[in-house]
Amino acid sequence: KENQIFAARDTVEENDKIKAAREAVAADPTNAEKYMALGLALRGQMFFREALEAYSIGLTYDPFMSLLYRHRGHAYVNLGQYQEAAADFEMGLRIDPKNWDCWYHQGVAYYLSRQYDRALASFQETLKRSELFDDIVATKAWLWMTLTRLGRHEEAAEIVKDIKPGHEVQYADCG
Repeated sequence: KENQIFAARDTVEENDKIKAAREAVAADPTNAEKYMALGLALRGQMFFREALEAYSIGLTYDPFMSLLYRHRGHAYVNLGQYQEAAADFEMGLRIDPKNWDCWYHQGVAYYLSRQYDRALASFQETLKRSELFDDIVATKAWLWMTLTRLGRHEEAAEIVKDIKPGHEVQYADCG
């Protein structure tokens, strides 16, 4: 079953960003950061499987690069492979326990795989690390959904009580 935007991958031309990233990899084929850039470019065009491959190759050159686990985990989420995503976010957090994105997306992966207790723990940790208003709002939204799924409605209401209509949220690129 195809669960990627482009089922017939070979019929879609790669954009200039991907072509440039491939050239950069060819010029420096052992540089993990080049594979991360390639993966990001591929994900930007919704080539999630190809992005996974790029991140995985990058990890063979630098298995302690937290960001590669973070981005590969996000690509797994895009493909609906939530257990694989959670494992990558966990690896990323073992390397860099301060990585807000890993905590946040780990919570998303656990939530989407219906592991609400684990999602709750991840989102609680994310909230502790949230400094920007947008991050706080996004985290509290997931916390509200998670607490609601757990039947903890009073806590869910409490978690979002300070967010008022009219607050402006500027969502950043999730790349």
